[in-house]
Amino acid sequence: MATTIIALKLIGIAEDGTESSIEIKIDAPVQKAANEWACRIVLKGVKGYLRPGICGNDAFQALCLAVDFIGFMLDNFLQKGGKLLEADTREEWPL
Repeated sequence: MATTIIALKLIGIAEDGTESSIEIKIDAPVQKAANEWACRIVLKGVKGYLRPGICGNDAFQALCLAVDFIGFMLDNFLQKGGKLLEADTREEWPL
C-alpha cells in the first residue's frame, strides 16, 4: 500500500459563486512493472477526480506527471473564473 506524500485541502469558488471543498492527495510512486511506476492521485471538489495511477518510466517521472496533472486541473479551474482559497485562513492560494 502506497504512502500519501502530498495532502492539501483548499476551498474552491467557481465563477458562479458556488463554493466547494477541494482535497488533493498524491501517493508515493509504486513500481508496477519494469520501467513502469505509478502515483495514485485524488482530486476531489474540482472534478471529483480519482485516478488509480499516473504512470511514468521511473518514480521521478511518475511523481512529476502527477504534480503536473493536478496543476493543470487547478489552472483550468482558475482559467474558468474560479478562485482557490486556503482552507484554514480563506486567503487566496496562489498556484
